[in-house]
Amino acid sequence: MQATSDIPLEATAELTEVGWGTRIDLECIYGGSGGGYADWPYELYVIGRDGAEEAVSSWRARPRTTAQLSAVTALDLGGIETLEIRAVGSGQVLMRVELSG
Repeated sequence: MQATSDIPLEATAELTEVGWGTRIDLECIYGGSGGGYADWPYELYVIGRDGAEEAVSSWRARPRTTAQLSAVTALDLGGIETLEIRAVGSGQVLMRVELSG
């Protein structure tokens, strides 16, 4: 995923098509030492090719820790256009990746 802000985040996502939609395995590393966006809640959004948005998971970033989570969406892999990590509350997009169709 590509950073869209100066927040010290790194994230990778693996998408797997399953019979009922798509499973998303996310690893998110917060490299900061505290302050700023440390200990804030984040959400993973799936944006479909039709523009519909769906929050599929949430977690808190802890300084120098790695969050590993799995999320699901009913969208088929081909129906997903973008994944975004957003700050809860402000909705600020912190990281995103566009999937090729």
